[in-house]
Amino acid sequence: MISKKIFKIVTIVFLLGFTSGLIAQTTPDIKKSEIIETIDSTVYYLHFVKDGESVFAIAKAYGISVNDIFKYNPDSRSGVHAGQIIKILYEQTEIVEKKEPVQKKDEDFFYHIVKRKETLYGISKGYRVEIEDIKEINPGLDEDLKEGQMLKIPALKKPGIGYFEEETDDAKWHTIEQGETLYGIAKEYDVSIGEIRNSNPGLTDMLTVGSSILIPIQNGEINAGSINSGEAVVDSSKYHTVVAGETLYRIATIYAVSVDTLKGYNPGLNSALYIGQKILIPDPTNTDDFIVHVPKEKEKLKAIARQYDVSLKKIQVLNPTVKKKVSTGQIIKIPVTPRIVKKPEQIEEPVSDPFADNPCANMQADKETVYNVALMIPLFLEELDSLLIKEEVDISEQKELLSFRFIQFYEGMLMAVDSMKKLGMNLNLFVYDVDNSPEKINKVLSASELGGMDLIIGPFYSNGFKQVAKFAETFNIKIVNPLTYREEIVVNQPNVFKVRPPYSSQADQLVDHVLREYPDHHIILVRHNKYKYQSEISYIKNRLNSERKSGRFVLNVSLERAIKLGEERNYKNIYSENVLLDKGYINDHLDDSTWFGNVAREILYSDDSIKGLSHNISRARPNLVIAFSNQRVFQYDLLSQFNKLADNNSITLIGIPKWDELEEQETEHLINLNFQYFSPSYIDYSNKEIQEWIQKFREVYYTEPTSTKYAFDGFDIGWYFLNALYGYGRDFEKCIPGFQVQLIQSRFNFEQQLPNGFQNTHWDLIQYNGFELINISH
Repeated sequence: MISKKIFKIVTIVFLLGFTSGLIAQTTPDIKKSEIIETIDSTVYYLHFVKDGESVFAIAKAYGISVNDIFKYNPDSRSGVHAGQIIKILYEQTEIVEKKEPVQKKDEDFFYHIVKRKETLYGISKGYRVEIEDIKEINPGLDEDLKEGQMLKIPALKKPGIGYFEEETDDAKWHTIEQGETLYGIAKEYDVSIGEIRNSNPGLTDMLTVGSSILIPIQNGEINAGSINSGEAVVDSSKYHTVVAGETLYRIATIYAVSVDTLKGYNPGLNSALYIGQKILIPDPTNTDDFIVHVPKEKEKLKAIARQYDVSLKKIQVLNPTVKKKVSTGQIIKIPVTPRIVKKPEQIEEPVSDPFADNPCANMQADKETVYNVALMIPLFLEELDSLLIKEEVDISEQKELLSFRFIQFYEGMLMAVDSMKKLGMNLNLFVYDVDNSPEKINKVLSASELGGMDLIIGPFYSNGFKQVAKFAETFNIKIVNPLTYREEIVVNQPNVFKVRPPYSSQADQLVDHVLREYPDHHIILVRHNKYKYQSEISYIKNRLNSERKSGRFVLNVSLERAIKLGEERNYKNIYSENVLLDKGYINDHLDDSTWFGNVAREILYSDDSIKGLSHNISRARPNLVIAFSNQRVFQYDLLSQFNKLADNNSITLIGIPKWDELEEQETEHLINLNFQYFSPSYIDYSNKEIQEWIQKFREVYYTEPTSTKYAFDGFDIGWYFLNALYGYGRDFEKCIPGFQVQLIQSRFNFEQQLPNGFQNTHWDLIQYNGFELINISH
C-alpha cells in the first residue's frame, strides 16, 4: 500500500488555475485630476488616490518621474493609500493657458473621504451643512456610503449668501488672496491655525483664491499683526522656525511636547526638516500633566527618563505596567510641570486625547470580513509525477525528494489556518507552487485573483520573492519573507515583513545582556582576523566601555589564588589585567582591596594566538569572553583553547553571530564554558501546550514535526500574521509595533525604518545548563 504520507501529498488540491491576463489589466486607469490649486504661490494638480493605484502608476499617468512625486509628497515614499491627496506640480505650459483654477466660483467646496461607518447625517452635522446641500453637489449620491468614497462638501458661504447673515463680535470673514497661507492669515489676525480650523470644518492647507474663511476674534476685537498688551499671555499655539542643526526631537524637548504630538498638529511633518520651516507648537498647557513618548525602536525606561530629564520613579508611577525595556510603538507618559496661563478670561480649547495618535487605540477589524491569503511555497510538484499511485512506495526512499523539503511548513500553516477558523475568521487560503523557476513565477503573477489578496506569505527563494514583492507594492499587499536573513530584501519595500532577524540586531541585545548580567566581569572580545567584524566589535566595545562603571575593587583575600598560581609557574612578577600583584603587600592588607579597570579588551587571534588569550585572562575575577566568528574551524579551535584555560580560571563564553550549529561532540567544552549563543528560535519541549501541539501534528500528519523541516515556522508565521489580519484588518502594519501572540518557537519584534520594510529583530539567547539548553533571553 502507498504510504499515508505520500497519499496525503498527492491528494492535496492546489489552487493553480490561473488566467493568462496581464497584470497591467488589473491596474485601474488613472486620469489627470481636474482640480488645480495654488499652494504657497505654486500651482499643483490635486490627485485623489483610488484603490489599486501606486506611486509608479500615478507618475506614469502624469508623465513625470516617481521622484517628482516624492519631492512634493515626502510621505508617499512609504506608499500611498486610497483617499490620500497627492500634490503634482502643474506644468508651466499649462499655467499660461489656464491662469484660473478649473474649479468654478459657484462651486465653493472641499473634499471629504468617507471613513468606516460614517453616515451622511453625521458628516452634515460635523461640517454644519445640510444633507440636501451635500446631495446637490454630489449628483446620484446614495445614502449608503462606502469607506474611501470621496464627497464634495459645500464650504461656508460669505455673509448674505448662506449660513451667516452678518459678522458677529466673535467672528469675521476673510477672503483668500493669491499667495496667502493659513500661517500668514493666522499671524495677521493674531490667532492660531487650530482656532481657524475649528471655525472652518474641513479646511485644509490647500486654500482657494477667492474663497472665504471665518476668523475667530479674540476678546471681541481683531488686532491684526499685534500682540495683546498687559499681563503675560501664553497663546494657545505658536510657531517655531527651524534653524540650522535642529531636529524634531530637539524641538519637542524645547516645548515639552512629544514628537508624535508635533506630527499630529503638523500633517505631513517628518524628520527631514529644512531651515526656515514653520512648525505649529500646540498649547503648552497640559491639564493631564504629562506628554506622550512613543519609541521608534526598543528603549530602556531609564534612558527615556534621561532624555526628558525626569526621574525614573516618576515615570514608573505614571506607567505602572511598563517594564524596564520599552517596546517599539509602546505609549509612555512623561510627567511635566504644568505651565501657568495668565489669562483668566481666555476660553481654553479642549485638551486632545494624548492617545489619539495611537493608530490602534480604537482600531478593530470587522469580524465578518472574508480574507484572502496566498501561500507561495516550493512544493516541486513535478517530482511527484514520478510516483505511481497504484504501486507501493517506501517513504524512506522518497525523503530526499525536493517536494518534502518544505512540506512541514505547509502542514504547520494549515494548523494555524484551522485554529483561526475555529476562532471565527473567514479565510480563503490560496496555495501556489513557486520556486526559482521563471515560468512558475510568471504564471503566478498572471493569476487574476492575486491582486485581491490581503496577505502573501513567500515566495521562499530570492528571485521569486523580489518579483512578487514588486507586485505586492503595486497593489498595497503585505508580503512576508519567512526564511532569509538578508537585510536587503526590505530596502525600499515598505510592505515587506522579514521574519528572520538580521545578525546586526544581535549587538544591542548582547550589550544589554552583558550590562545586566555581568557588570563586574573582566571582558575580552576575540576575533580570528583583522578584517572581519571590526565595526561590530568597535560598536560593542564603545558601548560597554561608556556604559559600565570605570572599574571595581576586588578584595585582596580573593587574590591569594592568583598569587599562588603565579608562584607555581615560577613567575618573577605576578600580573592580572596589567595590575602588579605584590604578594607582601596583599598579605599584609588582606582586609583591603585592589582596583581593577573595567575596560573591555580586544584580541586578534590570528596574531595573538593562545598566548594572547592566556595573557589577557584575569586571575583576579570572573571572565566574560565574546567570540566573533561564523567559521566552524575557528570556533572549534577557540573552544578547545578556552576549555584548557577554564581549568584554572572562571570563564563564560558567548558566541556571536552564528554559533548555533556546533556538533554534539563539543558539548562538554560548551558546558564547561557556560556557553551562550544567539538563535532565531527556541522550543521548550517541557511546555505542556507545545507538547499538545506536537501530539496533534503527529495525529494529523503521521510524522514528527521538526524545526529543520520548518513545521514550527509554518505555524508561527501563519498564527502571528493571521491574528494580526483578523484583529486589525488589512492595515495591520500600523499595529505591529508591540503586537504579540503566543508562538511555539519564536518571538517576533518587528521594527521599521521608512522607506524600508519591517524586520523582526528578536534573537533568543540560549545557554548550556548541564546537558540542557535553556532560554535566558530577558
